[in-house]
Amino acid sequence: MADFERLVPNFRGSDGREEYSMNSYRVTAFLGDFFDTLLYEKLQIQTSSRPIDVAYTDNQSFWRDALAGKHYQSMRINLQGFHLTEWMPLAPGRYFTPEADRSRKEASRFYRDGEFSPPGKEYMYIGGVGSVRLKAKTISSRNVYFLGASSTGISHQGIPVSLFEEEYYNLVQIIKAHGGCFANLTGTLQVLPTEMALIEYDREVPKYCLFLDKVEIIRPSTKEELLFSIAVLFPFSKRLYPDLNSFERSWVFCSFRPGSSGPDILKESLDKAVVWLKEYVRYHFNQYATSIVYDFDEHYQHFKVYSPLDVEFPIAQFLDGSIDPVLLREYQRHYRFIINTQVLNLFDNRKGAFMHHGDQINMTGNFQNVNVKSQLIQATQSINALPNVDQKTKDDLTQLVRQLSGLLQQVPSDKAADAEKISKRVEALMKEAQKPDPDKEEVEFNLNSFKSAAANIAHVLPAILPIASQIATFIGNIIH
Repeated sequence: MADFERLVPNFRGSDGREEYSMNSYRVTAFLGDFFDTLLYEKLQIQTSSRPIDVAYTDNQSFWRDALAGKHYQSMRINLQGFHLTEWMPLAPGRYFTPEADRSRKEASRFYRDGEFSPPGKEYMYIGGVGSVRLKAKTISSRNVYFLGASSTGISHQGIPVSLFEEEYYNLVQIIKAHGGCFANLTGTLQVLPTEMALIEYDREVPKYCLFLDKVEIIRPSTKEELLFSIAVLFPFSKRLYPDLNSFERSWVFCSFRPGSSGPDILKESLDKAVVWLKEYVRYHFNQYATSIVYDFDEHYQHFKVYSPLDVEFPIAQFLDGSIDPVLLREYQRHYRFIINTQVLNLFDNRKGAFMHHGDQINMTGNFQNVNVKSQLIQATQSINALPNVDQKTKDDLTQLVRQLSGLLQQVPSDKAADAEKISKRVEALMKEAQKPDPDKEEVEFNLNSFKSAAANIAHVLPAILPIASQIATFIGNIIH
């Protein structure tokens, strides 16, 4: 069956007025999808020469297996015949959930006069529409680039992928000139650590990113094969709807395709899509509008030019470590989601300040527990990828590391350095254990340092010693 996006002349949602707002669950999910873009910089970089575990020829099969729980950390995956583009899905995989499929069918009833009416466009959001474009991130001292891979060429249906700078530069000129590159892709599946997300909400789909180590270019994509969707969340007008709460939000989306020529074949059509979004928010519905909730492009601030709109959470500033905590707390009070305060405090650790309506305000916090927790999350992910280790051993070792993580959250501040040393050593040991020929001297050093740090904490947390001893025994048996 042809993709619905290609069956309509204008894949976008618009109307002259709004009569209702999105419910709290949907706004929270939308905010969560946006804030989860922060997780890409937590990506665990892992290359492998292992054989391919599974090959896919379409988006649907990949996400069907993901939703069925068939994917796992460090799984080797081959994608055959996928379009690589700069645009990746804002809510990866949501398009293929049962609810999304039902929503798209329902949305088709509300397509008229060349676009979707308000109920139809909200159904399309539930259907997984929307994309983002990210800058490169420095991970483990390497520049890592993020792209979208889609068998259909439709951005919001695709799979987030990442790759090192060397591979990226083999592709970028083709992508800029044609909008996309049709290729066969091979890589290692990485699970994004949702424990490090800024807000907690009910995620329907696992968060994955495929780290590519092999790209076989077949040809440039054609403009007819590609379609990109972008979306914004925006406030209702209190002047038009005085009875609505000031935090009621609605949503609108638009799509664009590559143009005909130029050094950046997407720029003209992207600019037109942005103008259409602005006009919808400002003129078609709310002539008093001054802001949108967040934007979608880390490369360029589209809403600062031509009929500018303020952006409450600009993606470029957010991913650079700046956020307005007062505004975030106001959203929390209205929509009742949970903020991960350790991650919120970590913004201050990274930048030295938060952004607050153009000014800077300083906040303090203890970031040690965030580092410890993050390192032990990486360790548990490495456990799942251990070769030649039975599942019961992996489960037992994972449980011990989780117990260790819980204990280390209780460590007093004067023992914080020992706590971080423990988590670092465990993470290093698990990574070494993954190798076909582990370095025995490095293993011995890390084990001794691990046990020494545990002994330093034992007088305040006696329970840590037996757990540390069991972890050391497990690792010794696995490696030796």
